[in-house]
Amino acid sequence: MPKLRHSISAREVAVLGIVLLLLLLMAAFFHPLISLGSKRRVNPEKVKDLAPLAELSVRSINLSSDLAYESLWSDVKDSEILEVEAKSELTFSSLMEVEDVVKETVGGSLRERLLNATYCYENVSSASINASEAAYLLDQARPSLMLALDLLLKGNVSEALAIWNGIESKVLESRKLVGDAISSLIEVDRSSLLSEAHEQVVNGSQSKLEQLADELDQIISLFLLVKERPQEVEKILEAALSLESGAYIDLKELLEEEGVKAAIQASENLNPGKAGRFAYHVGRFKALMQFPCACQQAGQQGDVGSGAGREERPDD
Repeated sequence: MPKLRHSISAREVAVLGIVLLLLLLMAAFFHPLISLGSKRRVNPEKVKDLAPLAELSVRSINLSSDLAYESLWSDVKDSEILEVEAKSELTFSSLMEVEDVVKETVGGSLRERLLNATYCYENVSSASINASEAAYLLDQARPSLMLALDLLLKGNVSEALAIWNGIESKVLESRKLVGDAISSLIEVDRSSLLSEAHEQVVNGSQSKLEQLADELDQIISLFLLVKERPQEVEKILEAALSLESGAYIDLKELLEEEGVKAAIQASENLNPGKAGRFAYHVGRFKALMQFPCACQQAGQQGDVGSGAGREERPDD
């Protein structure tokens, strides 16, 4: 059987040529997009932004740490909090861009120094973002917190606890944010900061946030105790306030209750010395919780310091 021979016509050659040309054109068109996807273009001039961005991050942490600290004690403007948070986020984003540029365009020992400095100010900006968010939450929670503390010290445990339950999540979240901010500032290598003035601001901001963290820890511990043993705390405070007023109470039965013993023992862990501006509240509560035991040990009810735990309210 004869073998069939197939010859390519001029038409087919023309079609193949057009297809090949189209493929080449498509490759040429999409090549820049593929390149950009694998390697982002960088502007070497952005390295010069490090110094002004460093200054912005330091100013932001100075302001945001002040706002966070003040928000637990007095009213602060939401607009001011949101403004510093927005600036901190923008500064952080810009510093990330500087980091990328340094990695792409700078070599040798200069690269390491610039990266270390950039990492420092990224941590400062991150701390400022967290401090701003904490300030916003604490400013919202503060009025209810003050009311809950005042009610508690008057013996209105159920009312105080109901108010606390409404703000507990905000207080706990703010404590986490403050802790995250402190952790970021601890990560800052002081030797890589651009000036001694920056180091002083970072240290001062960290110290202020640590004071705030201590205050929040004492407040949270106090209400955790009340939340775990509300009935026992109410009995103890009622007895203590009655003793202060000069009333006679048979303490033997009260102080023999296991739950009451546990609540009094738990109150010993409160530390007014770490409560800062809330030393009065924490100290007064602790003293009231201890007062019935002190009266029993003294053998004379009401003789152990009428006005247990009364302290001057801090002016700050």
